[in-house]
Amino acid sequence: MQEYFHGRNKSEITIKSCFSWTLTEESNTSGMAMLVVDIPSGYIILQPDANKIVRNRAVPEMRDADVTKPGKTIWYFDHIPAERRCFDHTVRRYYPVANLTRTRQVIRKGEREMMG
Repeated sequence: MQEYFHGRNKSEITIKSCFSWTLTEESNTSGMAMLVVDIPSGYIILQPDANKIVRNRAVPEMRDADVTKPGKTIWYFDHIPAERRCFDHTVRRYYPVANLTRTRQVIRKGEREMMG
């Protein structure tokens, strides 16, 4: 999985997801499968956009998508083949989220006495 940040203030992330079935000594393909992709807070993909990815059949085995779970996109497949498959989807920041980076507050001389 690779992420490409772009747009103004990194407001869009294009996520490239690649996968393949590796247990070929047991079976040539998997059974039904789902891929759950975690996305950052405040970012979403709209259901019509996800449906378009499914309809475009970039991954022929892809059958459905669910974007209703906060912080996740879920992709459903009939099976996963042994051949590597990849697809891209773009999530956009629709809700602002505070930057939770630690900061230090500067208190100027004189303000400390006023604070108590």
